[in-house]
Amino acid sequence: MNNILNKKKSHNLVLFIIIISFFMLPRLIGGVRLEELITIIYTMFLLPSFIFICIKKRLIPVILYFIFLLFSFFLCLYSDILYSNIQGFNWIYFSKYFLFFSFICLGYYSGKFNSFDNKNIQRIIYICLGLNFIWMLYQVVSGKLGSLFGADRAFSYGLALIGEAAAFQVGSLLSLIFFIGLSFFYEKNNLIFKFFGFLFTLFLFYSIYLTQSRVNLLAILVGLIIYFFIKVKIIYKYIILSSFIVGLIYVFSILNFSFSKNDNNRFTLDGILTSYDARGSEIWSEPISIISENIFIGHGLGALSSFNENTNEMHNYYFKLLLEGGLFYFIIFILFIISIFFLKNNQSKYIFSMKLYLLCLVLSGFLQDSFSSDKAVIPIFFLLGYFLYTSDIKGEKNG
Repeated sequence: MNNILNKKKSHNLVLFIIIISFFMLPRLIGGVRLEELITIIYTMFLLPSFIFICIKKRLIPVILYFIFLLFSFFLCLYSDILYSNIQGFNWIYFSKYFLFFSFICLGYYSGKFNSFDNKNIQRIIYICLGLNFIWMLYQVVSGKLGSLFGADRAFSYGLALIGEAAAFQVGSLLSLIFFIGLSFFYEKNNLIFKFFGFLFTLFLFYSIYLTQSRVNLLAILVGLIIYFFIKVKIIYKYIILSSFIVGLIYVFSILNFSFSKNDNNRFTLDGILTSYDARGSEIWSEPISIISENIFIGHGLGALSSFNENTNEMHNYYFKLLLEGGLFYFIIFILFIISIFFLKNNQSKYIFSMKLYLLCLVLSGFLQDSFSSDKAVIPIFFLLGYFLYTSDIKGEKNG
């Protein structure tokens, strides 16, 4: 009994530090984050037993992702043989996939140890979120956009979190909080909760707009429509809400609200077409021609870095999978995604929020390497592990 309690205390302490780092701290040297290092080191001791449990209990999403991870490892070695100019991007991508698998493990044991029932864990989550919201509000009021702790500002166009500035990752994380907020506030009968929930989600929606991550904004609109179509079940409310949000986006675009000193045209038709043309002509054209030659043959992890030395991002995760591993590699990952959508858990209403967020990542994947983006996908892998502890694909409780 004491051994179990000690393990629980140790786990919650590790999780406590990871939460602080995830929400507050900037990237370290080389773009590595502290929470990533801690998670990999900690879960290395848990992975053997975790893999055994997953196989024994037939936890399909984990098994599929483990197969994907093994496939990625061999593709990584294959790239070392094929390319001399890949600059280690093959191992960077593999380390990301291993990291995500580690977060599934971390989430699973967080469920086992009831970590979210721990008052200290709850407090630190609320404190970290509160501080980030205060920082976002300060940026809106002051017009000074950017991270507080000087985080890497690459690919940052607007609003930032305290320790993260990259637009897609900030927008993605806010999208998850947006969907969790919907479940938390709108599924309560208290009108005061609903009122504050409306203000909260409206602020988050506007914040996502200010990140200027277009794919996140589009994805959250789709997710919002699905949420009200399923939950509200009254068609006129769904139509009114959708029309209101589309109108809101249109007004934002016309007025071109921007608190940044560096105005841009990302939300204009010209800006969107320019971005799409850059992807089509400069990034996608050669990989698509290579893929079409033989869709079954993969060219190794990080292959784009060898074919196009100007970029290591495909800006379409599905093209990336087909180029690197071929059709089978692509199918394994798609089956993994589908298995999450079929995951059932009657003990938590937030699993629906997780699935809406996953849909956002799926849609973003057509224009971003969304499932290679650490900050964006770490929550989905962690929540997957957490929900898998309480119920598997068949809805049976995992004790």
